Amino acid sequence: MEQEIPVIYVGKKPLSAYLAQCFDIINSSESEKIRFFVEGMGKNIVKVIDLVNFLKRFSTKKEVSVSDFLIDLVPKKEVHGLPKHVSRLRLLIEVSPRTSE
Repeated sequence: MEQEIPVIYVGKKPLSAYLAQCFDIINSSESEKIRFFVEGMGKNIVKVIDLVNFLKRFSTKKEVSVSDFLIDLVPKKEVHGLPKHVSRLRLLIEVSPRTSE
């Protein structure tokens, strides 16, 4: 049976809170290959990119990579009767054992 992939929604909290969530997912998993989504909207898209870069830098025993991404617009609310949209970035992160060279 396919296991549901966890999602971390990046918002207003400090980056360290989301980094801790990522490492909790990585450390609690039993499998060799770990997959989870990181998603941010609007001005938090920058935080998503920073989060992935920090994960790659701080993960010394495992290989962190972005295996898939989605960039789209989602409806937020109506302003003056017209729909307003916000950009969304959703990254699928894969963590696997580091290959020795």
